[in-house]
Amino acid sequence: MERDKEAPDVIFGAKSFLWMANQKEEIDREQPNLTEKERQALGKKLAARIHELSKRGNLYVKYPEDVSRLLAIWAEYRSRKESSSYLTKTFETNPHNAVKLLKCYLPPVKFGEKALSTGNFTMKEYNNLVKVVETDKVYEALTKLFKFKADKIEDMVPVTPNDRDLTNQFMRLHITAKGLSFPQ
Repeated sequence: MERDKEAPDVIFGAKSFLWMANQKEEIDREQPNLTEKERQALGKKLAARIHELSKRGNLYVKYPEDVSRLLAIWAEYRSRKESSSYLTKTFETNPHNAVKLLKCYLPPVKFGEKALSTGNFTMKEYNNLVKVVETDKVYEALTKLFKFKADKIEDMVPVTPNDRDLTNQFMRLHITAKGLSFPQ
């Protein structure tokens, strides 16, 4: 898959920006932290570049390891409604995209582990997802993909057991977060 030539610059900018914006202590006393005005200005410029990058393809398919940062900046400094709308459209194109997005929010694989652990999708990851998308839309896409019943799961498309586990975990967290009860 071909990547945009601008993407590495945007990703590097996002990582640098988040580091500067979240810096708790000054590294060099002569170089002060970003002021709120500077942080807002840089955040808005970076969010605009991320938005432009999103027009060239599916961000979480092209840049899965960096998309959580990119979407967080876009939602905070431009518009959460806009980032959510973008993601919702990708789910409408293919409901399986919701699973792909969830995978991007799993914690990184630790040294010595063989694969992503779906058991690590916790309320922390769910809350990070809430910041960038209406989770009801993720849930809706997943229910198009899977039909959950008390005794079995009917797959609408072939998926791996890890995808199914991750989906089930998200759906349980979503139901808990929304204060709903589990279906009987």
